[in-house]
Amino acid sequence: LDVEIKKNTHHQFKIPVKQQVGQLTVVLKPNEDIKNRSTKVSATLSGICGAWNIDTDQPSGNAVDIVPVFERNDDGNWQGTIHLLGITGKQMLSGKLIFSSGFPSEMTFECDLSNALVDFNSNKHKHLTLSGNLVEKN
Repeated sequence: LDVEIKKNTHHQFKIPVKQQVGQLTVVLKPNEDIKNRSTKVSATLSGICGAWNIDTDQPSGNAVDIVPVFERNDDGNWQGTIHLLGITGKQMLSGKLIFSSGFPSEMTFECDLSNALVDFNSNKHKHLTLSGNLVEKN
């Protein structure tokens, strides 16, 4: 943006702004049995860009892992909301549900979110919510 400033003159400018941080909400929906026993979710999301090049409007540097904080909703589902500069590479959500008592004491899960997040970098102005069901395998 090139601007010419004249002495003793009032200037008014409009500068376009582009949102550089996007919001992602992940909702984990356990079945009723798991919902009643789970007490905590611990997870890591990989493939997150740690830096953004404003000149090229692209991720820069190496991908980083982040740890979303999940909280139980009133309906028993677990929700984590995070704010991201963008994504790069493959996005994997890996974690575990911790149970209050009994066997098993925890249940691990892993989900490739890459396809669901493919347009995240160009649509940061839109809040994105992803949800998935959690069921125990025998």
